Amino acid sequence: MSGMQYDLIVVGGGPAGMAAAVAAKENGLRDVLLAERGAALGGVLPQCIHDGFGLIALGRSMTGPEYAHHWREKVKNAGVTVLPETTALAFRPQGDAFAVNVSGPHTGRVTLRTKSLVLATGCRERPLGAMRIPGSRPAGIFTAGAAQYMMNIQNYLPGRSAVILGFGDIGLIMARRLTLEGVHVKLILGAESSGLFRNYLHCVRDFSLPVAVGATVSSVHGYSRLKGVTVAPVGAPEEHTYVPCDTLLVAAGLIPEAELWREGGHPLGARGGIPVGGAMQTALPGVFACGNVVQIYDTVDEVSAYGAQAGTAAADWVFGRAVTETRATTRYGLGRKMDEAALRAVADGAVFCMACPNGCLLHPEGDGFAGGACPEGARYAAQESACPRRIVTTTVRVAGRLLPVRTDRPVPLTQVQAVVAQCRTLTCTPPVAMGAVIAQNVAGSGADLVVSAPYPEEGV
Repeated sequence: MSGMQYDLIVVGGGPAGMAAAVAAKENGLRDVLLAERGAALGGVLPQCIHDGFGLIALGRSMTGPEYAHHWREKVKNAGVTVLPETTALAFRPQGDAFAVNVSGPHTGRVTLRTKSLVLATGCRERPLGAMRIPGSRPAGIFTAGAAQYMMNIQNYLPGRSAVILGFGDIGLIMARRLTLEGVHVKLILGAESSGLFRNYLHCVRDFSLPVAVGATVSSVHGYSRLKGVTVAPVGAPEEHTYVPCDTLLVAAGLIPEAELWREGGHPLGARGGIPVGGAMQTALPGVFACGNVVQIYDTVDEVSAYGAQAGTAAADWVFGRAVTETRATTRYGLGRKMDEAALRAVADGAVFCMACPNGCLLHPEGDGFAGGACPEGARYAAQESACPRRIVTTTVRVAGRLLPVRTDRPVPLTQVQAVVAQCRTLTCTPPVAMGAVIAQNVAGSGADLVVSAPYPEEGV
């Protein structure tokens, strides 16, 4: 395989890389290789069993596994060559092309040639060690993403009582997941709110979880196992409080995984990622970057949109066409961050509508609600005010492993925990098709339980 020539190599098979590879094929490139270091495409999506993916880009709410499946099918149908379990080690210009060194069980260590290159290597979590928090380092301290993988893929419960450090989306989502699985979330705290408003409403407010904005963990305690943490307002460590817990989840932000670019001697941008222009082109002609390796985006819809733009621009480069510098996404209300004005409005009876990407904030007026951009907003607000309903996402056991499932319709918020409790008692016998109904009228909610990922697992 060494020395094989491609029109484009995309490094990273997450949502950005898949979108880039598909767009490149749709714009005329013939030989496109997608290299992914994992065993299957999707990046972190398979462990993100919650819904909310695709609301902006596709106009419907999907779970992470469903969104990954959507793009895997597009990759397959586009005829992209996929190379799983393959790590890109380095790249360098070589004549009018690029040499990319890769290593993996399917190829060994080889050098591939490509006319253009898209870097879509994603990001990693910031660990506790990067935060200079004093104390011991006992068992029970996890990044939020590691805890998510443990619960949603490996079927391990990280602990029984938890403090979550950080108001990022993954921290808020894990607060809900822990609560539904019976873990006592004692506190969510952070220097500032950085998560999406919709996640605050559905993950924190729905379950009345305690929060402390403007506070941080000032020290951790315990030896073989975490016993508790000391929390204090930022800048006022003397006003500390001890919170006993056996689990600390660190949701302190994400770092672009830009080593492949940096180790080539290229500088990083102001946000710690690969600097790009309007068409996702880097300072090195013919090399493009997209997704969270450029900057940390709030939604997967943005990641996919910029990935598609990078793939399109790479095709333009190969064919010698003018690379159009445009921006692929539009800011929607659903991407709204937590803010004091919105929190006050909701406390006064306003409803944040999630029926469409507009994400309108509707205010009570007479017998109904006003302020929505479409008629659906008033209906959503009336339902949310009278009886809030939520799609329930969780897992069931199949052949000794976990299978992500969701309800086929929203269920009353008061029944969410009963649905999750019944799911703990369910088991499936493989094979199980994606979208198959495995339980009807689960927990008397009126909703059926459907599979959101196939088993046995689909390939790359």
